[in-house]
Amino acid sequence: MMSPRHLDIVHEVFGVPAEERAWAENIVAKWRAQDGGPDHHRGMRNIDGRNVVTPGYEQALRVLRYAAALDGDEAALRRYAEVGLMSDEYIAELPANRKK
Repeated sequence: MMSPRHLDIVHEVFGVPAEERAWAENIVAKWRAQDGGPDHHRGMRNIDGRNVVTPGYEQALRVLRYAAALDGDEAALRRYAEVGLMSDEYIAELPANRKK
């Protein structure tokens, strides 16, 4: 059983570092900003002078979903409990997972 005194240590070990969260927020925001642009249908986009492929974008989404679950976001916790973190089903933004 974990004591509340261990919570800070657990978040430090298993949490999302601020730098990683900032990276993920940047990738997701700039990827989405290019939606509808000339390269929106491609699996690669140029972000900050670097090529980011779809798996990189998906990883950024996973980081943000995991951080939201750790922050106690109810929807993120429910989704995490339903399908887990590494499942493609966890990322609701993927075209295959969008409701038609």
